[in-house]
Amino acid sequence: MAGPIPLDGGNFNVFGEPSGAIRSTVDADNLNVTNETLPGHVFYKGIVNRSVVETPAGIFVRTEGFGTNPNIHNWVENHAAGALGFRGPDSNVRAYITNPGFYDRTKR
Repeated sequence: MAGPIPLDGGNFNVFGEPSGAIRSTVDADNLNVTNETLPGHVFYKGIVNRSVVETPAGIFVRTEGFGTNPNIHNWVENHAAGALGFRGPDSNVRAYITNPGFYDRTKR
């Protein structure tokens, strides 16, 4: 694969229409995903970068992001949604790393 690519055409809704869309760009060669919120998204102008990191202590998913939350309600919602929203992807990353061939896009 040659460099980062948009996932499934680029844009999709995460929590449905009221929350807005994000653009995900996947760099499969480096096990990295960047999510960027688009206009109309409740957390617009936010970017989250997730990458797999291997250390002597194990394999981890590093999550780094930046953006603004206009009030405390949005801050709480953002942190809760991130914590809950990344559980499934983190499990998939773990399975992919520990079980080569786990993710076969032709079967999804």
